[in-house]
Amino acid sequence: MIDDKDDDVSRSLRKFLRYNPINEFEPFFESLGIDPSELHSVLPRGVFFLADDFVLLDNFHVLCNYGLPRNRMGKLYTDAKEIFGYASGLLALKLGAYESLGLSRSTVAKLVVCCPFLLVGDVNSEFVAVLDWLRSIGIESDWMVSYLSCSRAYSWKKMLDTMQFLNKVGYSEEQMRNLFRGNPKLLLEGFGRKLYLFFGRLLKVGVEINVIYSYFVEHPDILSNKCAKNLLRVIGFLCAIGMGKDDIAHILSEYMHLLSTRSFKGHKTVCKELKVGKDDLCRIIKDDPLKLISLASKQEQKGDGKVDKRNYVEKMTYLLKLGYTENTEEMAKALKMFRGRGDQLQERFDCLVEAGLDYNSVIEMIKRAPMILNQNKSIIKKKIDFLRNVLGYPLECLVGFPTYFCHDLDKIVERLSMYAWLKERNAVNPTLTLSTIVASNDKRFLKYFVNVHPQAEAIIMHKESESESECILVPSFTGSTATHYLKVSWVHSVNSHFSVKRVSRHVKGKVQDVLLDYLHSSRGYSFMDAEFISQNSPSFVHGLVSEFHGQDEDVARCLTKFLRYNPINEFEPFFESLGISPHELPLFLPRGMMYLSDDHVLLDNFHALSNYGVPRNRIGKIYQQAKEVFGYPSGLLLSKFRGYENLGLSRSMVIKLVVCCPSLLVGETCSELVMVLDWLKKIGIEHDWIGNYLSCLKTYESRRMLDAMEFLHKVGYSEEQMHNLFKENPALLLEGLEKVYVFLGRAFKLGLNKNVIYSSFIEYPHILSNKCVKNLLGVIGFLYSIGMDTDGISNILSNHMQLLSAHPLKGPKSVCLQLKIRKTDLCQIIKDDPLKLISLASKLKQNSTVQLSCDEPSKHLDKTTFLLKLGYAENSEEMAKAVKKFRGRGDQLQERFDCLVEAGLDYNIAIKMIQRAPMILNQNKVVIQKKIDFLRNILGYPLDCIVSFPAYLCYDLERIMLRFSMYAWVAERKASKPMMTLSTILACSNEKFVKYVVNVHPEGPIIWEDLRRLLQKDKSKLFL
Repeated sequence: MIDDKDDDVSRSLRKFLRYNPINEFEPFFESLGIDPSELHSVLPRGVFFLADDFVLLDNFHVLCNYGLPRNRMGKLYTDAKEIFGYASGLLALKLGAYESLGLSRSTVAKLVVCCPFLLVGDVNSEFVAVLDWLRSIGIESDWMVSYLSCSRAYSWKKMLDTMQFLNKVGYSEEQMRNLFRGNPKLLLEGFGRKLYLFFGRLLKVGVEINVIYSYFVEHPDILSNKCAKNLLRVIGFLCAIGMGKDDIAHILSEYMHLLSTRSFKGHKTVCKELKVGKDDLCRIIKDDPLKLISLASKQEQKGDGKVDKRNYVEKMTYLLKLGYTENTEEMAKALKMFRGRGDQLQERFDCLVEAGLDYNSVIEMIKRAPMILNQNKSIIKKKIDFLRNVLGYPLECLVGFPTYFCHDLDKIVERLSMYAWLKERNAVNPTLTLSTIVASNDKRFLKYFVNVHPQAEAIIMHKESESESECILVPSFTGSTATHYLKVSWVHSVNSHFSVKRVSRHVKGKVQDVLLDYLHSSRGYSFMDAEFISQNSPSFVHGLVSEFHGQDEDVARCLTKFLRYNPINEFEPFFESLGISPHELPLFLPRGMMYLSDDHVLLDNFHALSNYGVPRNRIGKIYQQAKEVFGYPSGLLLSKFRGYENLGLSRSMVIKLVVCCPSLLVGETCSELVMVLDWLKKIGIEHDWIGNYLSCLKTYESRRMLDAMEFLHKVGYSEEQMHNLFKENPALLLEGLEKVYVFLGRAFKLGLNKNVIYSSFIEYPHILSNKCVKNLLGVIGFLYSIGMDTDGISNILSNHMQLLSAHPLKGPKSVCLQLKIRKTDLCQIIKDDPLKLISLASKLKQNSTVQLSCDEPSKHLDKTTFLLKLGYAENSEEMAKAVKKFRGRGDQLQERFDCLVEAGLDYNIAIKMIQRAPMILNQNKVVIQKKIDFLRNILGYPLDCIVSFPAYLCYDLERIMLRFSMYAWVAERKASKPMMTLSTILACSNEKFVKYVVNVHPEGPIIWEDLRRLLQKDKSKLFL
């Protein structure tokens, strides 16, 4: 009902609108779905009437007529405003272009709403690539639209990355199709950051990339964010309890899928529950990795109770043998996973063991690839027979690639027959693993195997038309040459999981000589190149040795004969000798080439680098980070070196810069480096000074150095102050001030005055160090956590910045727990007296200052002077620790240090040794001299060997004399390897020494006891 009052409102409103025009864009944009609170940001300036912006209206009507919902057009306007400025007809053309890709009008409409940027610029190439991928795996273009949500935005780049990653992992087209149909979210939202982070961590701890990929293929659920998060926690847990990388890699390689289904408690919680230390927990998990689940999993170990009783009884005995635990979730899953009766599964398992595989290895294979036992026994036998008797592969390679059994036999025969045919014609890399050949999808196999030879397509078509038996009897496999090729492929493949036995130094030397002779005499490379390659490619040499294991005496003759008829891929030892890690080699091996001489451009540039003075074992870093350098025409690389020399740099400086920053050789002379050198010259630092502090193990950025100098100039540093700052702390220049910028952002957000901060930076330069900045960021976090307001934090930092920067703080929870007070009370205490923050929360021991002042002043002064020479910063936490750690006066410490330098060690190397093993300088000078004399003059070891094992000088002289005397006796009788490393002899426990050194000779224990008695009577007789 409308009363009179309502009529008055209507009449009044009409009268008001007659003389007071409204901004028509406001109701228009609101009707398009734009939130009223956001209207002010999209309203055009100086325009009130919609008719005045006829271009906007035209494009709006085009979208309406095409079928886009009007209430969704607001999203298009906010995300891609330029669409509404298109000339007449352009928008219709763009929509038509997407229809021409095979999409229906409704599909295009939904895509445009979800991703407005599709209408900006040309047809989106990433979107087209996604459509092509979907079609190639058998998914219709319109399928995806049914899962798109208009309220979300999607990234085609992320979708494309997802599909490319799955293809690289080894997913077939069918597997990818089933994965996306079963879980469209994986395609539309892509893999989360956690999966890529987990992938990087796995590679870092040393898990083989093929193992990771095989798990991703066999267990697609690992790709979810939840599973990746669980596995990241596993890595964090194992690192926290002190487990080594090799052990972590082993556990993840064997039990990744099992661990991905569990979330884990923190290591502290587990240690507390079990009342054990971290070392004990680490040892327990090393002995039985599955204890990690039973001890640390948050989930209860219950079965789901839905297993059929009869199947459970039939399979139970067999699954218990495989290591499954009764009444667990894993047992319930296994009962569903394995098909067949218990006796059938046992029969298939026995088939693998009878073929020659180790019982425990078979168990691990089954756990990684359960589908093996879901095949008929005769099929398993056929695949083993084909692998071993026809291909010539050793059976052990299946341990690293158990999914070989899960591939169809026709596919295996077809692909490996094709591979052997190509290898005989030198068209492919001869050292590829089974997984690379068999697990790649059809598209990749055609691209990288079939299409590399003009006749290959006809050959594979011919093989496809043959029967299975005819395929197995392909002539390529029956000859000895083909068999040898396959064996060498397995031996030298860096992706193989079959470990090579340890090689004696004697045999290794023989193999290196044979390889040297092959490269120099047979292949015609210079003696210097051939010698360097043979001496610096240990993994490749081990691979060659393993080809003739058990023939140590005849290895040189056998290998010489082998290399006469079986060429090697020369790029493998070459790249390894340049410093590229063996597990990274597959990323850099050129396709379709085996001989170094085939790539003369690469060799020319390699020689240009080496002749200029770049260390050969560092050239690999340049190849990895700036590969294009090795494709330069003759003379270009030398001209680039001269360009940097023309800047006033010495040759040694240019070499060090190029090794640390390979990108300097790409493109023109680096303008940022030129500016850095100009700055250094301006503040009075010679160009070559910077070279003394560069490390070849790190990579530096000229941009970061330039930013650091410009920032300090902006802060107010004079040229002299900047000169002194960099001379005292070169890391500030080389590593940049990234943490300082983070601190500045936080400080400005708190309201600190810029001038106050800058003046602190000038007055107390040490605040700029990463450690001090980290401490200040810790202060801000601490004060925030206890609820202090921004004004309070700003006030404390302004007045006490220098003092707080020197103190790392405990966590607020720890402080409250120690003081037995609440956060609000702690906040009030610090507000009343800010210096209480240091006395209550600092991690530094509060008695260090008192103890320091109680020492003899002159002694402390002398010691401090010496420690400053070693690189310790004055008034730092490290200096305080070092003053207590090093015993003796400064002049005594200097005397002991000089003793090392006078013995023949480099000054900088001696400093690094002291930093690694400070206890060296806590010994008398005479004792140090005795140990060096014993090492060099009696044992015959070079002095350089203590550089890698400085702890030698920390061991008791009696232990050194006793162990080396025993080792010398055993070595004389050729019962032990000659010239074992110092660490092997000294660092092992007494039990291990007795087992591996004393007991290797029948008379060893008697001599050992005689030497011990002799030592107790007269130690000096051991020197005779």
